[in-house]
Amino acid sequence: MTWFSSAGNSLPSQSLGKAVARDLGLTILKSGGGFGFSNITRVEDEAGPAYVTSAGMGGANSQPAKGVSGESVIVITNNRSVREGTRVEGEGIGKGAMVAPNGVRGNTVTLTAPNTGDVAGPVTLTDSYEAHKALADGLIQTGGAIVYFMHDLKPASAPQSVISFPTEDFEKLVAYWKSKSDAGQLEIVTPSRYDAIMKGEK
Repeated sequence: MTWFSSAGNSLPSQSLGKAVARDLGLTILKSGGGFGFSNITRVEDEAGPAYVTSAGMGGANSQPAKGVSGESVIVITNNRSVREGTRVEGEGIGKGAMVAPNGVRGNTVTLTAPNTGDVAGPVTLTDSYEAHKALADGLIQTGGAIVYFMHDLKPASAPQSVISFPTEDFEKLVAYWKSKSDAGQLEIVTPSRYDAIMKGEK
């Protein structure tokens, strides 16, 4: 996708990305670091769903958080690296907690498990298969497209990095995408084909 060649966390801060988006009649709505997004939509339909979402895959980071024991809510520093299905761990966080469906409201995050104690320190937010499955399910509902980028696929048994994603989870995700494609709910295309679609070619 030549016009989207700077896809990534820093797209909106790159003058090339800004210029290309403007020349194509697109507006950058939002971006995030870590496993965040760069959302782009057509200027004449800013209220509609994102036309393109560049989604990073993999990694983990820590953020300060606050929460009350017994509740399923925490308040974090920022929501840039949070999407439903993200794994959440830390002192006071219930075992196996993830960000609940539709669980991000600004910096207030609803979890799938109640806090086992007061949360008053950093929590670790980790990308997961469940998060990307939720992205695919959301895409079916909203339309648009997702462009993925990743850096460090490796087996879960190998030491993980701040940008890595387990190979086993990636294989599960590809199988999920294929099942939705076979059902006619998603179309999986090559970068060159998508570039042609975006340019209005048949």
